[in-house]
Amino acid sequence: MYEWLEQKIASINTADFLDVDGPADEELADAIMASGIPMPISYVDFVLKFGNAKLYRDLKGNAYAIGIFAAPRRSTLPDGTVIYFIGHHDDVRVYIKENIRTSL
Repeated sequence: MYEWLEQKIASINTADFLDVDGPADEELADAIMASGIPMPISYVDFVLKFGNAKLYRDLKGNAYAIGIFAAPRRSTLPDGTVIYFIGHHDDVRVYIKENIRTSL
């Protein structure tokens, strides 16, 4: 699924554009899979393969345009809604709202 990103990482000889932790070790992978956090499978697949990632560095400054966290940060809104902070795009934080359905 992420072959294009793996090829891009391999072709760039500097961390200025892509910075990834690399595949999750067994302990981290087990923690991710057992966390019970309702995350999209594409997100789980990505963090298992790349871990924390910083992509597309801003050449004008020293910031990364996209960041993805391997460990989402849980928050609760005033109305009780649970959300997870999973990354950012420029100065915009990216959250996923907890899916309250437990079965289909």
